[in-house]
Amino acid sequence: IKAAKATVIDLVERMNEYEIYTRTLNDADRKAADALATVSRLAREGYDIYRSSKRSRGILDFTDLLDYASQLIQSNPPVRKALAKSIRQLLVDECQDTDSLQMKLISSLTEPNGKIFLVGDSKQSIYRFRGAQVEVFQQWCQSLGETQHERLDISFRTHEAGTAFINHLFAPLMGNDYSPISANRTDTPEKSSVEIILADGGDIPIDNATDASRAQAMVTAERIAQMVRDKEKIVFDESAGSFRPVRYGDIAILMSRMTKSADYERALLDAEIPFYTLAGAGFFKQQEIYDILNALRVIDNPMDDIAFFGVLRSNMFGLDDNSLMQIALSCDGPYFANLTGSVSADKLRDLLPADQSKALFESIELLGYLHKRKNAIGTAAIIDRLMESTGFESSQLSRRRGRQILGNIRQITTLARQADENAVSLANFITAIGEMTLSEMRYEQAPIAGANEDVVRIMTIHKAKGLEFPVVILPDLNASKRSNHNPIIQSRLWGLVYGSKDEDDLPALSYDLARAKEKADLRKEEIRLLYVAMTRHCDQLILVGANWQKDGRFRRGQNPLQSINEVLDISGTVSAGQDKIDYADGKYSIAIKLMNPTGNKRATSARLPGQLILNAAKGPGDIAASLNLAGAKAKSPELLGAIPITAAKTALAVTALSDFERCPMLYHLRHELAMAPLPAVDATSHTAATGKSEIDAMSLGSLLHKCMELLDFSDLQNVSLNSKALITQAAAELDLTETCNLDALETELRRILNVFTKSNLAAELAQATEIIRELDFIVNAGPAQLRGQIDLLMKDSQGRWHVVDYKSDRVSEANIPTHGRRYELQMLIYAQAAEKFLNQPLTDVQLFFLRAGSSWQIEIENPSTAQAQERITTLTNKLLIARRSKQYPTCKSDTCKYCPYQRLCQ
Repeated sequence: IKAAKATVIDLVERMNEYEIYTRTLNDADRKAADALATVSRLAREGYDIYRSSKRSRGILDFTDLLDYASQLIQSNPPVRKALAKSIRQLLVDECQDTDSLQMKLISSLTEPNGKIFLVGDSKQSIYRFRGAQVEVFQQWCQSLGETQHERLDISFRTHEAGTAFINHLFAPLMGNDYSPISANRTDTPEKSSVEIILADGGDIPIDNATDASRAQAMVTAERIAQMVRDKEKIVFDESAGSFRPVRYGDIAILMSRMTKSADYERALLDAEIPFYTLAGAGFFKQQEIYDILNALRVIDNPMDDIAFFGVLRSNMFGLDDNSLMQIALSCDGPYFANLTGSVSADKLRDLLPADQSKALFESIELLGYLHKRKNAIGTAAIIDRLMESTGFESSQLSRRRGRQILGNIRQITTLARQADENAVSLANFITAIGEMTLSEMRYEQAPIAGANEDVVRIMTIHKAKGLEFPVVILPDLNASKRSNHNPIIQSRLWGLVYGSKDEDDLPALSYDLARAKEKADLRKEEIRLLYVAMTRHCDQLILVGANWQKDGRFRRGQNPLQSINEVLDISGTVSAGQDKIDYADGKYSIAIKLMNPTGNKRATSARLPGQLILNAAKGPGDIAASLNLAGAKAKSPELLGAIPITAAKTALAVTALSDFERCPMLYHLRHELAMAPLPAVDATSHTAATGKSEIDAMSLGSLLHKCMELLDFSDLQNVSLNSKALITQAAAELDLTETCNLDALETELRRILNVFTKSNLAAELAQATEIIRELDFIVNAGPAQLRGQIDLLMKDSQGRWHVVDYKSDRVSEANIPTHGRRYELQMLIYAQAAEKFLNQPLTDVQLFFLRAGSSWQIEIENPSTAQAQERITTLTNKLLIARRSKQYPTCKSDTCKYCPYQRLCQ
C-alpha cells in the first residue's frame, strides 16, 4: 500500500507540471506588460546613471570589457579582420561555462579563415549563477556537425566499478543529455566502492532540517573514524599495484552549500579527526577576527562602548560577565573615558576580583597607549602590539582550532599591512572589513594545511571542480535548492516577465511559464552538480543523507537524495531490510547502511562536564555548588610560552634596522612613533623672515633624493640652469610646495649640483652603459623581511656594477669616513639585494654625500657579506625582543651629535 501511495503521489506531481499549458493569457499578463514598460524605462535610466558614474571615474566592470571589445570588433571590420588573421587556431577550454556574448566575440575572431577548437562537457556546466549558458555550447556543437566531434569518454581517474555506477545513475537522470563514460583503470576493489549512508534518528526521530544536518555530520565523522581506525584498504597505490589503507589526507567532503559546514567541522572536532575547511564559515565571521576588530574599533574610537565591552569579554583580556556587569553598574558611558583616573575606577578596583581588576586596567592602559599612537604606527603595527602585549596568539593555540586561529590572525595582519602600504587609515580599514563582514563576502580562512598534510578536506563542489580525491564523501543530500521567487525574471524563451496577479489572484501566465522553465533549468543544473561531485572520486564514493521519509519519499521536497532514490529505490531497499543494491548486471553493488549517531552523541556529552552538571542540577544552587567543586578539583593548565619571534616574518625597513643598530631609542622615535625631527634652535627667525617653516632634515633629504632621481645625467653641463624647474617638480611630487621656501632651497640645490657635476661620480655616470634608479627590493633576513630602495645602480664602461646611495647629511670632508661607517650595515644589505637582482657580483657600494660632493666606498667581499647576514639576523632578533618588551635603551656615542632627537636625551 505504501509503495502504491508513493506511485500515485509521484504521478500527480508529474501531471501537475503540464497543467500550466492548459491556461490562457489573462488580465495579469496585460498588467505585467504595462508594469514592465515602466520597469524597463527605470532600469534604462538606472543603467545610464551607472554607466555615467563609471565613465566619470575612468573605470570599467567585467561586462564592459566584453561589451566594448565586442563593439570594437563588430563595428571595425579592419580591426576584426586583422585580429582574425593573426589567430590560426583558437582553443576555448571549459566552453560549457561560456555565455552568448563571449561566444559571439569568439566567433567574430575565428571567421572566415580561423580554426576554433572547443573543449567542454555539457554534463559539467555548473556556473549558471554566473551567467553560463550550456545551451550556447550545445548549439555550437550542433552547428559544427557530428563529424567535427571528438568524444573524450575514457576516465583515467575512476575505476570500472565507479564509472559503471555513474552511468547507471545519470543515464536516467540526464536522459538524452547523457553520454556514458568508461574506465581506463583495470584494478577492481574487493568490496563495494559506492556506499550510501542514511543517518537514522534511532530513539530520537529526525523531524526537521536541523536534526537531519547534524545527524548526517555525525555519521560522516563516525564513518571516517571507522575506516581510518580499521585501516580499510580502499585506496589504490599505483606504485605498489594494490589497494592500501585509507588515510585522513585521502578524504574530501564535498558540500553543495557551506551554510552547514559548521555542523561537519564540529562533528570532526568531536571525533578528533584533523581537517581543513576551504572556503567554509567565513573568515570575517571567525571569533578571533571579531575580537581583533573590536580592539581596533576601541583604539580608533574609545567612545565605542559596544566594541569596548566586546574586547574586554574576549580571550584577549578575559573579563567575565560579572565583571562587565559591575563596570556597567559603577559608571555611565562612555565607559573607557570614565574608567580613566576617575572615582568609578577606584571603586571598581575594590569591587572586582584582583585578577579581573588587573586585566581591566591593563587593557585600558594598552588600548589608550595605542589610541594615542594609532596615526603614527599603522594598523598592522597596532595588531602586532596587541598580540605581543596580550599573549592572544599563545592563548588561542591551546584551543582545538589553534593552528587555524593563529593562521587567521596572521592573515588579518597581512590585510592590515596591505592597507598601510596603500595609505588606508585605521578608521577606513575598520569600515572596509565591517562592510565585508555584513555583505558575507567570500574570503577564505588562512590555509594551514599543505597538499601533503594528513587532514580531511572540506570544500564546495564548485571548489573541487578539476580536482580528484581517492575518497569522496558527498553529504547533505536532503538539502533542496531554494526556488526563485523574484517578481521579475529574465528568460531566454520568454524575455522579461513580471509576476503580477489579476482580480481573481491568478498570476500572469507568462511569468508562470518562465518560472517553470527556470525551475526545470535549475533542476538540470542540480543534477549536473551532482555529476561533477561524484566524478571527483578515484576509489571510494560515499553518499550521506538522512533517513527522513514520509510516504516512501525522502522529505525536504525535490533534493539530490530524492533524485537518486528515483533511480536506485533506496527507500524500498531500506524498507525491505536489504543492505545492497546491484548494478551493472549484478557485477557490482552499492552498500546501503543505516547509521544511528546516538553513540557519537554520547561520546560528545562525555567530553562536556558542564552539560552533565546542567543535566543533574535541580536548580541554580546545585549548578553553583557543582561548578565550585569542579573548580577546586581542576588542575592548573600548563602555561604556554610566548610565540617565538621566528614564528612569522616581520616586515622592516632597512633604514629602520640600521637606526636600531645605532640607537634603539632613535629607532623607536623615528620609525615607531614617527616623530618629526626636532627643529633647529634658530628656526624661529627663519620662519619670521620667509613666512614658511623651515623644512625638516628628513623632508629635505627626501626632496634632494627626488631631485637626483629626476636629474638627467646626459646633460650635466646645463644642470644648474634647470635647478628651478627641478626643485619645483620635486616639491610638487612630494607635496611640499606650500610648506617650504623654494627660493632658498633652489639656491642650496644649485650649489649641490655644481659640486656634483665636478665629482668623479658624475664623470662615471656620464660614461655608464646602464643606469637603474629607485630599485625597490625585499630580502629575507632571519625572522624579518627587509624592505628598502636603492637610489642608483650603475654599470660602468667596463661592465662592472656599482651601488650608489645619496646622503644629504651635513658633514665635512674630513669626517666622511667616520660618518660613513654609520651606514655600513645598510649598504651591505643593499649589496645583497643588488646581487640577487642582477644575478652577478658587485664591484662596490658607495655613499655619495651630496653637500661635500665626495664618495665613501665599501668593497664587497664574500666573507664580509656572510658576516653581514649573521649580523643582520642577530640584530633583527634584538629589535623584535625590544618591541615586545617596549625597552629601547639609548646609546651614548660620538654619533649622538648627528641625531635629530638629541635634545630629548639631554
